[in-house]
Amino acid sequence: MIFLDYNATAPLLPQARQAMQAALDQDLGNPSSLHRAGQRARALIEAARRQVADGLRTRPGQVVLTSGATESNTLIWRGILGPQLRLGLRPRALLAPLDHPSVLTLAAQLESDGVELVWLALSRDGRLDLDSLAAALATASPSLVHVSAVAGELGTLADMPQIVHLVRKTAAHLHVDAAQAWGRVEVDSERWPVDSLALSGHKVGGPMGIGALWLRAGVRPRAQAPGHQEHGLRAGTENLIGAAGLAAAVAEIPTRLGQVQPVRALRDNLAARLETVENAVRLGPREPLAEVGNTLCLAFASVPAPLLVMALDLAGVAASAGSACSSGTAEPSRLLRDLVAQCGLAPARASEAVRFSLGPGLREDDVAAAAQIVRQCVARIRGTRAS
Repeated sequence: MIFLDYNATAPLLPQARQAMQAALDQDLGNPSSLHRAGQRARALIEAARRQVADGLRTRPGQVVLTSGATESNTLIWRGILGPQLRLGLRPRALLAPLDHPSVLTLAAQLESDGVELVWLALSRDGRLDLDSLAAALATASPSLVHVSAVAGELGTLADMPQIVHLVRKTAAHLHVDAAQAWGRVEVDSERWPVDSLALSGHKVGGPMGIGALWLRAGVRPRAQAPGHQEHGLRAGTENLIGAAGLAAAVAEIPTRLGQVQPVRALRDNLAARLETVENAVRLGPREPLAEVGNTLCLAFASVPAPLLVMALDLAGVAASAGSACSSGTAEPSRLLRDLVAQCGLAPARASEAVRFSLGPGLREDDVAAAAQIVRQCVARIRGTRAS
């Protein structure tokens, strides 16, 4: 299998697998227990917390281990906006169509509870429009501004320095979903002086089911479930094995950052091979400073994205439909619909978008083989649908 779906999850690193196996081989107890087995478990959790903190250039006490970025985002949204709702207020939250589907679903739930959502506009290349952000900050007086540092569907990179500059003029809580940015750009609390950061371990070669939430000193969202774990912000016994894998993966992030340019070269190679396919349209930015260099989103005319993804899977290539799938029915995301409209394309092109996302470990021959398979599958689907 040629794996071109790194934005969904990165393959588990050997170092993470080994660390998890080593943890499994230990005589570990409950991290809340005072006996030696429990304290060995506690030491493992705290070692993972320190590793994440070191990578973010922060203190361990500001790192909350979670199940991933989805939970981290939820802790902030509900923890910041929930108390205001309970006071009978109608807080406002700023977000954009490029945010993760889990965030959009969460936002819709909170909207039904009384939160007012303010949608930010996108530029033609799929990035957050800074003029829209500035205008919303000036008129909406938001309690929360949610920003995706990197959009998973397109690989677009937010202009974080300018966003921080704009939001810091207000009293809004600036929360950044950095799951897709971790390991692709420098992510730390000094470079990005925000209020909170959401991170996922499986995006950087760690296991699924473990991640982190970084909180600026003095920021404490309201806990969503009773429990004493993770500074009182979570409930339930900690994920020991996941924490071991997370720590090992985070230790390898400097190496991953050193592989960013080779991955970009492979992505550009794939783009050059596929953009020549008849009636293929590339979505998203082309300016290197506007994207992280690992993602290629292409819409092939008359080729439904889910159909192409399934054909590629059967042929040995893993890619992703540029849409959120629910109950077996694929619908184009709001991001793709907006982007296609801004580019003056027919609405149907949004449902034809396929995302190829690359990462360390791929070779040039993988890219060449994958491109040939994509071309063959596109031609076969078009021929079948035309007959």
